[in-house]
Amino acid sequence: TPAWRQHTATIPIAEEDKSGGTFNVRLGFSALPGDQPGQRVFDVKLNGQTVLKDFDIIKETGQPDRALWKEFTIPLKKQLILSMAAKSATADVKQMPLINALQVLRNP
Repeated sequence: TPAWRQHTATIPIAEEDKSGGTFNVRLGFSALPGDQPGQRVFDVKLNGQTVLKDFDIIKETGQPDRALWKEFTIPLKKQLILSMAAKSATADVKQMPLINALQVLRNP
């Protein structure tokens, strides 16, 4: 995968002496004004596991500027690795993955 297609962020979750646990990971999305269905399609992985495949914000929301939350429950130890990969074959910024919010909550 070319570097421009893959975007990754590593988020520390627990201190070295903590064992981690199960967490709810919420991802918030909202397409930009002018975005069209099929324009911004991408995959999302959490710690290497694909949680959203061929994800298209506009297809799910029906219009730009409408918030959409996706929630996943996963085990985490020390960090969360969020990866997003564009499906587009070009490096056009209008086709790159987009995320607006991230929330990580430890389950009791």
